[in-house]
Parts: sequence; C-alpha cells; structure tokens
Amino acid sequence: MITLQSVQITGRCMIYRSMTLTRLSAIPIALLVLAVPAKPGQGPQTSGSPAVLKVVHVIGMETAKPGARGELAVMDGAMQFTASKHETKVAVTSIDDIFTGEETTQAGGKLGRVVKTAALAAPYDSGMALSLLLRTKIDLLTVAYHGSNGELRGAIFALPKGQAAEVRARLITLGAHVKAPPTALTTSGEKSQ
Repeated sequence: MITLQSVQITGRCMIYRSMTLTRLSAIPIALLVLAVPAKPGQGPQTSGSPAVLKVVHVIGMETAKPGARGELAVMDGAMQFTASKHETKVAVTSIDDIFTGEETTQAGGKLGRVVKTAALAAPYDSGMALSLLLRTKIDLLTVAYHGSNGELRGAIFALPKGQAAEVRARLITLGAHVKAPPTALTTSGEKSQ
C-alpha cells in the first residue's frame, strides 16, 4: 500500500490531504488511460472539402491571443484562423514562406493530472511508463507573410500530427510563395548538388 500526503497552505491554515492507492488500484487507472479514444475531428480530411483543423495558435496573429484554441481553414484564397469571437484572414498571395516541424509534448488537463498523480503512486518506478503514455507528437506550422501595411509578420500554429505538410501543400497550390529549401551540407562541409 502506498500513501501520498500533500500539504496545501490556504490563507492561515494548512490542509492535509492523504491519498492511499494499492497496487491493484493503479491497474484500472492505467487501463483507463489506454482506453481513452483519440479526439474526433482531428483525423485526415478528404481532399474534396476545405480542410478545417482544430489547432492552437502559439503566437503571431494580430487578433488572437497566444495559446488560443481555434480552427484553421484554407479556403477562398486565404488562410483563416477562427478562435472564439475573433477571426483573422491572411491572403495566400501575401504569404512569403512556410515552415513545418515536429514537437513532442506532454498532455495536460484533468486526465493529465490524474495520470501524473497515479504515476507518482505507482510502485517500483513503474510510474514512468504511465508518463510515457501522456507524450504526444504535434506538428508546427510557421507562416511568414506581409501584413496589410506591408510589414513582415509571422504566425506559429500547433496542429495534429501529420497535418502541417498537408496545409503547407494546400497553401502552395493556392499560390503561396515559398523559397527553395537550402541545399544540404555534406559531412565535409561542401554543398551537395
């Protein structure tokens, strides 16, 4: 049996909380984590309809706050980001360059807190396996564009895994300007042809 105790200081008094887990109760928590389905609506889109993706705005759009969750759509010659009451459009012809990348993140939220607590309570360092289950890969999409007054601007979005390359390809087919990728250097430092 494992007992976790935490102390929370609220104002002038301290509150003691105790949580007791047995090895058998950690197994259902692990099974619960494995049984959670993937979020619907984040799979690949059909090529006939405009792609509308659930994304996180990292930074860069004028009217959206950093970290805002919203929808990214490429339609009618523009890239459109919609979050709550704000909508921002960037004309595809004003896009100068598009970069994509991958990141590994750790899930959060209510489920993340529960699993992290269970990982602390798991015996014999088996909690590390639970924390590995929380790791997810995301794609990053960075768009460099010119604003309405000609100023250089940039925006970064976090997309579901495998979606950034599709959005980049769709923007290019609609007329976004993309600079040629830099030539790779060989191990001796010379440029490859």
